[in-house]
Amino acid sequence: MGADCSTSVSTVHDALTRLTTLRLIQRPGGTTLYRVNPRFFFAQNPELAQLAIDALDAPDVLPDARAGRPRRASPADAQRRRQVRPVS
Repeated sequence: MGADCSTSVSTVHDALTRLTTLRLIQRPGGTTLYRVNPRFFFAQNPELAQLAIDALDAPDVLPDARAGRPRRASPADAQRRRQVRPVS
């Protein structure tokens, strides 16, 4: 495992554990593979982050008929509003 870098196996495991704990890398599922956390990757590559943001153009949100109506209160909310609590 660490022969390429002349590093002991325990050092490699310690490094992978620390990087995983810091959420810089992720270990998807129960595999032995690791991947760089996308947030960390884009933080290191802001040009690529901007390209990804441009590619993920979100559609406009159109309000429906219910959007303008007042919010319906649950029975618990209505009960809370009726109670007067002393200020201590």
